[in-house]
Amino acid sequence: MVAVFFGVALLRLNISQVENFLQDVALRNGWVTVSVTRIPAAGNGGETDADQTSEIVLPEKPLDSAGLPSKLTPTEKTVTNPAISEMPEPPVASQISGNGALTREGVINATNGERQANLGAGFSLAENNQLDIAAANKVKDMFSGQYFEHLSPAGKDVSYFVGQAGYEYIIIGENLALGDYESDADLVKAWMDSPGHRENILKPGYKEIGVAVGFGIYKGRKTWLAVQEFGTPKSACPEVNRELSAAIDAGKKAMDQFSERQSLLLAKINEEKARAAALEKELNDLIAARASQGAIKTKYEELNAAINAANLAVGDYNRAATQIKPVYDAYKIDIGRYNSQVNAYNACADAFE
Repeated sequence: MVAVFFGVALLRLNISQVENFLQDVALRNGWVTVSVTRIPAAGNGGETDADQTSEIVLPEKPLDSAGLPSKLTPTEKTVTNPAISEMPEPPVASQISGNGALTREGVINATNGERQANLGAGFSLAENNQLDIAAANKVKDMFSGQYFEHLSPAGKDVSYFVGQAGYEYIIIGENLALGDYESDADLVKAWMDSPGHRENILKPGYKEIGVAVGFGIYKGRKTWLAVQEFGTPKSACPEVNRELSAAIDAGKKAMDQFSERQSLLLAKINEEKARAAALEKELNDLIAARASQGAIKTKYEELNAAINAANLAVGDYNRAATQIKPVYDAYKIDIGRYNSQVNAYNACADAFE
């Protein structure tokens, strides 16, 4: 959690003329205040001018940015049909030679025919080259790894193959088939006879499709593998500004760095303040004991040095706070804009479920 604090500190140097000794030494509201005027020189009744008052004014109550909202995440949805067993494997047809019994174009046309028949006009899927590539790579991987699952033995799922093909999506889905089919229409009919696969084919939220079919050796015999990749591209919803997202990340990094430095700076201020408070007590004890003017003056100088050191630490803190303040203000504005964009995107994406 980011915690960024800001404060305003002032170094005050007041000139006054007050007779005799120290008139006021006190801690008030977190400030160490020392007033000194005309301390008589030791032993001869003379006087020396020391008419300055120094104050430590610590930062105001810090502003904690921990309550600032974090970046929202755009929705990504993956739909698969893990129950492959729903789809019975057709009987082996030895006359099927793999010389074109299944085709990408035919599977896509048969799929769109089912969507038009069941959903009506306007629901056909557009072929997408990146989804075609993802489907082809899935077929190749299943033959190579001798598996028939949505999740490969290496842990690669549909999002991996689609991502490798460069397809940025709102929602994606996948259908798989294994066996010997007499035609593209027979393959799509087999999918339609399986409730889970049918749901993918008829899902209104999908806008694009990629298909690959392959004939090869699986578990010791020649057969077909077929893959459908369904998707709706990110471009279907309002864009989320990536440059704005990067600016927010950079701002958060800068505030995290300030937060780490801030702890050190505040610790230094508190250390010097505590030292000044201890010296103030020693000074008061000397005054109460009517110690020599030399001893009082020396203690006063030590106290004023501690006050100055504290004010230097406050100055370091304020310079750091001044530098981070515009970053903090920009972060609040940018993250509000970005989260509004993400909300709009997610509302749009939800409509494709």
